[in-house]
Amino acid sequence: MKLKKLLEESNAPGFKDRKFGDALPTLASVKAAYEAKQGKEPIAEGLKSNIAQKWADQSTIEKDLMEFVNMAMDASGEELVEDIHASLIKAAEYAMKKLRGR
Repeated sequence: MKLKKLLEESNAPGFKDRKFGDALPTLASVKAAYEAKQGKEPIAEGLKSNIAQKWADQSTIEKDLMEFVNMAMDASGEELVEDIHASLIKAAEYAMKKLRGR
Protein backbone atom coordinates (compact mmCIF):
# COMPACT_ATOMS: atom_id res chain seq x y z
CA MET A 1 0.00 0.00 0.00
CA LYS A 2 1.36 3.42 -0.90
CA LEU A 3 1.97 6.15 1.66
CA LYS A 4 -0.38 8.51 -0.18
CA LYS A 5 -3.20 5.97 0.14
CA LEU A 6 -2.42 5.43 3.85
CA LEU A 7 -2.55 9.18 4.51
CA GLU A 8 -5.82 9.52 2.63
CA GLU A 9 -7.38 6.73 4.66
CA SER A 10 -5.99 7.89 7.98
CA ASN A 11 -7.13 10.93 9.88
CA ALA A 12 -3.59 12.33 10.12
CA PRO A 13 -3.83 16.00 11.12
CA GLY A 14 -2.68 18.44 8.47
CA PHE A 15 -3.01 15.98 5.60
CA LYS A 16 -6.78 16.05 5.08
CA ASP A 17 -6.89 18.87 2.51
CA ARG A 18 -3.24 18.76 1.44
CA LYS A 19 -2.62 18.70 -2.30
CA PHE A 20 0.43 17.26 -4.01
CA GLY A 21 3.27 19.79 -3.79
CA ASP A 22 1.83 21.67 -0.82
CA ALA A 23 4.11 22.20 2.15
CA LEU A 24 4.05 19.47 4.76
CA PRO A 25 2.24 20.32 7.98
CA THR A 26 4.38 21.38 10.92
CA LEU A 27 3.74 20.77 14.59
CA ALA A 28 3.03 24.48 15.03
CA SER A 29 0.49 24.54 12.17
CA VAL A 30 -1.30 21.42 13.43
CA LYS A 31 -1.33 22.80 17.00
CA ALA A 32 -2.69 26.17 15.85
CA ALA A 33 -5.42 24.47 13.82
CA TYR A 34 -6.35 22.27 16.78
CA GLU A 35 -6.49 25.22 19.19
CA ALA A 36 -8.59 27.22 16.72
CA LYS A 37 -10.98 24.27 16.42
CA GLN A 38 -11.20 24.05 20.22
CA GLY A 39 -11.80 27.80 20.50
CA LYS A 40 -8.60 28.41 22.46
CA GLU A 41 -6.31 31.36 22.00
CA PRO A 42 -2.74 30.37 21.17
CA ILE A 43 -0.24 30.98 23.96
CA ALA A 44 1.91 34.07 23.44
CA GLU A 45 5.40 33.43 22.13
CA GLY A 46 7.95 35.02 24.45
CA LEU A 47 7.90 37.94 26.82
CA LYS A 48 6.77 41.37 25.74
CA SER A 49 10.05 43.01 26.73
CA ASN A 50 13.32 42.31 24.98
CA ILE A 51 15.09 39.99 27.41
CA ALA A 52 18.45 40.76 25.78
CA GLN A 53 18.18 44.37 27.00
CA LYS A 54 19.01 45.25 30.56
CA TRP A 55 15.99 45.93 32.71
CA ALA A 56 15.61 49.58 33.59
CA ASP A 57 14.00 49.12 37.00
CA GLN A 58 12.54 46.64 39.45
CA SER A 59 8.95 47.10 38.29
CA THR A 60 9.89 45.96 34.76
CA ILE A 61 11.58 42.87 36.22
CA GLU A 62 8.51 42.10 38.32
CA LYS A 63 6.13 42.53 35.36
CA ASP A 64 8.25 40.23 33.17
CA LEU A 65 8.50 37.59 35.89
CA MET A 66 4.74 37.71 36.50
CA GLU A 67 4.09 37.38 32.77
CA PHE A 68 6.52 34.45 32.60
CA VAL A 69 4.79 32.70 35.52
CA ASN A 70 1.36 33.28 33.95
CA MET A 71 2.54 31.89 30.61
CA ALA A 72 4.08 28.87 32.34
CA MET A 73 0.84 28.23 34.26
CA ASP A 74 -1.22 28.55 31.06
CA ALA A 75 1.06 26.08 29.29
CA SER A 76 1.53 23.61 32.13
CA GLY A 77 -1.43 23.97 34.45
CA GLU A 78 -1.88 25.33 37.93
CA GLU A 79 -0.73 22.10 39.57
CA LEU A 80 2.85 22.99 38.57
CA VAL A 81 2.93 26.28 40.51
CA GLU A 82 5.16 24.75 43.19
CA ASP A 83 7.62 23.58 40.52
CA ILE A 84 7.63 27.05 38.97
CA HIS A 85 8.24 28.56 42.41
CA ALA A 86 11.14 26.18 43.07
CA SER A 87 12.66 26.99 39.66
CA LEU A 88 12.47 30.74 40.30
CA ILE A 89 14.18 30.27 43.68
CA LYS A 90 16.96 28.25 42.01
CA ALA A 91 17.38 30.97 39.38
CA ALA A 92 17.61 33.66 42.08
CA GLU A 93 20.14 31.58 44.04
CA TYR A 94 22.20 31.09 40.88
CA ALA A 95 22.16 34.84 40.20
CA MET A 96 23.23 35.65 43.77
CA LYS A 97 26.05 33.07 43.60
CA LYS A 98 27.23 34.57 40.31
CA LEU A 99 27.16 38.10 41.79
CA ARG A 100 29.23 37.00 44.79
CA GLY A 101 31.80 35.39 42.50
CA ARG A 102 32.61 38.64 40.67
